[in-house]
Amino acid sequence: MSLEDRWRIEARRWLEDAFEDYAAAKDLTQTHHYALACFHCQQAAEKAVKAALYTVHFEARDHSVSRLLEELSLRAASKYPPSSTTTQGYSTGTTRPQDTQTSTQA
Repeated sequence: MSLEDRWRIEARRWLEDAFEDYAAAKDLTQTHHYALACFHCQQAAEKAVKAALYTVHFEARDHSVSRLLEELSLRAASKYPPSSTTTQGYSTGTTRPQDTQTSTQA
């Protein structure tokens, strides 16, 4: 088994665990156990972000979702740098009705 396969398997395992926590949270809200539901929501978020971090070959030890997201942003940006070819043909501006009026309509 390659190292890439190991990262992929670990990412999948974390994501499956995240879905389990999310399902538990949904069940707990049905029985009005909101504190436990919140706990499982946090666990689901943490595990989902850790799964994403495994896809960029990083094993996180932190439990803060916000810090994990910051780490993911940094890691993903370095692994997948923006490319000018990926955005060619896409508009980055907005069009408002007043922007499309001709001088005779103004």
